Order: sequence, then C-alpha cells, then structure tokens
Amino acid sequence: MSTVVNGDGIVNIQDLVLVAGKLGQTGTNSADVNGDDVVNIADLVLVAGVSGNSAAAPSLHFQSFDMLTTADVKMWLSIAS
Repeated sequence: MSTVVNGDGIVNIQDLVLVAGKLGQTGTNSADVNGDDVVNIADLVLVAGVSGNSAAAPSLHFQSFDMLTTADVKMWLSIAS
C-alpha cells in the first residue's frame, strides 16, 4: 500500500485533495491507496492518517535502538509468525 498519491515521495494535503477528487472512481488508480479497486472513504482516511507525519520518506535505519528491548523483539517475532 502506498499513500503517496502524486508520486513526490511526501504524503501531504496535495495527496489528500487528489484522493478526494477521485472519490467513486474504480479500477487501477493512484488514488486507490488500499488497492481494493475503488477510491472511497477508506483511501481518504489512510492518506489523512499519515499526512503531515513526516517531511520526507521514512529512514531505512531505526534511530532509537536504545529503546528496543529483547522482549519487544521477541513479541514482534511471535506476532509475525
């Protein structure tokens, strides 16, 4: 799933406006961020939920390793399996 609708690598109000403008459209569409072949309120909510969270794409490197515990990692691995 990609919430970047306009392809600039930043999720912001421009993406939200593009999704809103395509509400109701079906088929392959950049505004269909959840991939269900229809642009609807779910897509709008997904974009709104991440809009403004970051000025750029997230880093590939987790920057707070000191906050990780062995218990956290074990829990994530058990959930993932």
